[in-house]
Amino acid sequence: MFENKNVKETLSSFSVDAERGLSQEEAELRQKRDGHNKLHEKRGDPWYKIFWDNIADPMTLVLAIAAIISLVLAILNWDKEGAEGLADVFIIFGVVLINALIGTIQEMKAEKALEALKKMSAPTATVRRDGKIIEVPAEDLVVGDIVILEEGRTVPADLRLIKSFSLKTDESSLTGESLPVEKNADCVLSGESGVGDRINEVFMSTPVVYGRGEGVVVSTG
Repeated sequence: MFENKNVKETLSSFSVDAERGLSQEEAELRQKRDGHNKLHEKRGDPWYKIFWDNIADPMTLVLAIAAIISLVLAILNWDKEGAEGLADVFIIFGVVLINALIGTIQEMKAEKALEALKKMSAPTATVRRDGKIIEVPAEDLVVGDIVILEEGRTVPADLRLIKSFSLKTDESSLTGESLPVEKNADCVLSGESGVGDRINEVFMSTPVVYGRGEGVVVSTG
């Protein structure tokens, strides 16, 4: 959403001045309202539950029902077709199992990726509050905070950039793209854009590999 707004419009949305940042009092009020800036803890489901959930998927259930019907027909026509009637049954059951296995593997990989992002999260952030540049725990960031980015730091929250100076970030953990992404705070995008195309935004847990910049926190956690 904020990739479609210019810097002035974005700052206005959060009622914040780029040169002063939020007041400490306002930051505390927003934290009480929105909570801490950290990825929500969620205990992963065991593999067998994930597998069962994939089996219980509506499309998979349709295939399972088709397999059962084919099995019943194969039994009823055993005298005519013999074991050949079971071919369709095995094929459909095979498709069901393969789909469930693929879904299970993908979900387990997604959980591991989330755990990796948690480990990569920045412990602290440099922000501007009450006109002063200070260091705060990253989990204390709130929407509207003005964050200062430098090479070697990790982006502590999702930001709409308001300044960028040769800024590049590593978004491989999000997009799979190995090359650093060059950012441009002055760019305003039109329409919907994927994460990899939002060159005026930077994202939580992605490293700054070059340059510097400033951004306003647009979402936390």
